[in-house]
Amino acid sequence: MISRSKVFLTRHYKKTIFCAYGLCLILSYTQNQFRVVTGFQHKMFNRSMEGRVVGRMIASSQGDFFSHGGLLGTTRSPGLVEDLRKSVPVGMDVSDSQLRGLAQYTIWGKDLPAEKDADGKITYDSYRSQSGGQGLFYAAIIKLPFFKNVSVGELVVLRNFSAILTALAMLLFVACIYRTAGWSAAVATAIVIFLSKWLTLYASNIYWNIWVFYLPLAIAFAFRNDRGEKVKKKRLLVYLSIAFICFFIKSILCGFEFVTVTCLLPFIPLSFYAVAYRWSRYYIAVVCSVVFLGIFLSAVFNLTILSFQIRADTGGWDAAMKHTQSSGKRTTNARKKPPKSINKSLEVSRVSVLHSYLSGSFYETNKNTIGPQNFRIPYWTFSLLLFCSTMVLVSLKRNKKLRIPRRLLALHVATWLSILCPLSWYIIFKADSYINMKLNFIIWEMPFTLLAAATAAATLALCIKNKEYKRIIFCFYAICLMLSFSQNQFHVVTDSDHGSFHRTMEGTVVGRMIASSQGDFFSHGGLLGTTRSPGVAEGLRKQMPGGEHINPDQIAGLAQYTIWGKELPAEKNEAGEIRYNSYRSQSGGQGWFYAVIAGLPIFNNIAEVPAALRGFSAILTTLAMLLFVVCIYRTAGWGAAVGTAVVVFFSKWLTLYASNLYWNIWVFYLPLAIAFAFRKDRGEKVKKQRLLVYFSMALICCFVKSILCGFEFATVTCLLPFIPLSFYAVAYRWSKRYIAIVCSVVFLGVCFSVLLNLIILSFQIKADTGTWGAATEHIQSSFSKRTSGDPEKHSKSFTKSLEASRMSVLQIYLSGAFYEIKEDEHDPQNFRIPYWIFPLLLFGATILLVFLKKKVRIPRRLLALHIATWLSILCPLSWYIVFKAHSYIHTSLNFVIWEMPFTLMAAATVVATLSLCIKKRDVLFLP
Repeated sequence: MISRSKVFLTRHYKKTIFCAYGLCLILSYTQNQFRVVTGFQHKMFNRSMEGRVVGRMIASSQGDFFSHGGLLGTTRSPGLVEDLRKSVPVGMDVSDSQLRGLAQYTIWGKDLPAEKDADGKITYDSYRSQSGGQGLFYAAIIKLPFFKNVSVGELVVLRNFSAILTALAMLLFVACIYRTAGWSAAVATAIVIFLSKWLTLYASNIYWNIWVFYLPLAIAFAFRNDRGEKVKKKRLLVYLSIAFICFFIKSILCGFEFVTVTCLLPFIPLSFYAVAYRWSRYYIAVVCSVVFLGIFLSAVFNLTILSFQIRADTGGWDAAMKHTQSSGKRTTNARKKPPKSINKSLEVSRVSVLHSYLSGSFYETNKNTIGPQNFRIPYWTFSLLLFCSTMVLVSLKRNKKLRIPRRLLALHVATWLSILCPLSWYIIFKADSYINMKLNFIIWEMPFTLLAAATAAATLALCIKNKEYKRIIFCFYAICLMLSFSQNQFHVVTDSDHGSFHRTMEGTVVGRMIASSQGDFFSHGGLLGTTRSPGVAEGLRKQMPGGEHINPDQIAGLAQYTIWGKELPAEKNEAGEIRYNSYRSQSGGQGWFYAVIAGLPIFNNIAEVPAALRGFSAILTTLAMLLFVVCIYRTAGWGAAVGTAVVVFFSKWLTLYASNLYWNIWVFYLPLAIAFAFRKDRGEKVKKQRLLVYFSMALICCFVKSILCGFEFATVTCLLPFIPLSFYAVAYRWSKRYIAIVCSVVFLGVCFSVLLNLIILSFQIKADTGTWGAATEHIQSSFSKRTSGDPEKHSKSFTKSLEASRMSVLQIYLSGAFYEIKEDEHDPQNFRIPYWIFPLLLFGATILLVFLKKKVRIPRRLLALHIATWLSILCPLSWYIVFKAHSYIHTSLNFVIWEMPFTLMAAATVVATLSLCIKKRDVLFLP
């Protein structure tokens, strides 16, 4: 016989799931039961501010309920703050206001009498930035008969009460997402809410009452049945009332904290229903105006109440006006003698603030409270996730057979609008955001991250339902690749390697940015180089272990970050020109490129610029690799694409190079873009316009690469356009004559590019040195010492590299590690994949193809892929053989050439060949 409980669970499984989830949230928010944050963080989070609420409760219980205008604040008790100061650990910086806030718990818990002045009034330090309704609210609750004895236990009950209200608010939000976008969106939102460290921290804090911030979203219940057919006065009055009441309650219970967020929140459900129900523009304008009017009236009403409270506390209206005006220190740079403590926050740029909040942790796992995190999810992941899901939706919309649900489209629009909530506060109140870095991350959950998760999950569910798996896989892969390249999230390399890789050469790019920002933009011929600032290099040498043995050029490169970050003036000569050590082996276009970006008004020369630019470079590298994988998929199918994707993901060298400002590794793959021009060329007839396109693309792509990264791996760049050429020549059966003509045209474009770059570099060296002879001599010397020049004509440090045999160099690079696993940074690797594996696998696949040709019909494209892959091996070999001296010295750099693009294509070719075997059931030639 089935029990009644089982019948209930079966019939009402939705209610059961929501109840179980609500219970888990309550346990997490009240007890931190699931350890989303550390126990210390959950216990002590923002207790000093919460102490002002307790101070209000003390003042209301020991004196007049509305004393001091009913404002929050702190009371005093003789000697208590001094005793707390003595108990503070040495080295911990705690302000007097924080100690007064913490002292309120002792005064309340021990029922100590608050200090009073000569008139018998409680001595009270008021907090006049908000009405302090939460203090009055909890002071009223504490007077209920339920609370008999005055003790700290009451505060625990109040915190749990706040946590329960927050859990109910989150549960209601998840339920609304479920009713709007289905189970998948609701589950994703529920997971984000559950894992949010900031929601867990804020939930039980009686100062913040975080649940009240979501009240303005309640207007969604009024919009639900509004089809926008006709303007009705009663309905508009309801919208006005709800907007006014919700904003008013929030402002009373938590003041003007995150006020821009609260103002924008009602417009999120408004935008959703406007798109979902196809409201007319006129109707949207009317409803927006009414909602805005409700918010505006509420804000004016709250400001009036606050002014009356400050007047009641201070006795004059002038104090209220002055305090309101002084609150402007939280926003712009317009300041009148601000305290020194907030000077820096007013001068900081908005972009640096945004960068800090985008790179902050939504969730992280820690070994202990002070150890480094093992795994973290930064907030920019949600923006990337939303962007990818929107791109998927756009691509799905092209499919005429597939109908996109109107509600999903509306959800995308509402989610993109919701990102304005956090951005509005970070941009307008950038000074407050800069100071309160440990508090303001919560704004991302109001409600952008929650909606982003729901939107991505709903889009994913639509793709799965309609068997559109390709877009899901590519978007997921792009996100993983981005996390790996920018954050080393999957630890493909060690964190120390990822954080310090080739920073000395990257320093020459930063040096160019310093010279361009502090002097003439194209000073010293626009070449890369390093500047000087008194004492910086010497200080670095003393700080670094074994600094006395480090090369001066390396120290000079690292010093550029300090000069840039602290905005130190670069040392100048007697003529007033910046002292500059030029790097004359390339044009240094990456320096100009990043100097232009760094010179934008939004950056304001801040220390975070190099980190932001590295993230930008990692994004470009991710896009380049994703495009390469997509091309392989379109050419050779899923198997080949997966093989290439795995190699890209696990390549330690691509992970190291991806975010480096000197290398801009994405630009090395530009010459492959000529493949898009070859795609539709069947080789039937020679057309001048088509040849002109090939010439132009070869010239432009190689030129851009040479400008942005000089002649690094020049032979690779010159050979790259011929790889797609060979593929399409075989795939489309071009005639020998047609192949010769196209090859000649492409070769001509590459030669012109090299010549043009040599001319530009010569002009730059001449502008730097003043003579043409120096330019000619430097170019000849650079070529000679990197190839097979006479050892007697160069420094002794180059003798060994110039005398080394080409076979010994090839042996080094064939035996190098494509991927390796290390226990830590100092232990030898346990597992490694050497590069010689790839030629061996390709050889085996080619032999297999030869035998298969006797049994089955080989697709022409697979044969073309084999030939193009064998040609691609010439790219790394050309550099290792021709520039063998350079390769002999730079064994910590040149392995990446294997990925240009031989290893990527080898993986694709091997997997494509195996896929054919499996398809034809000829694996290992068994019957």
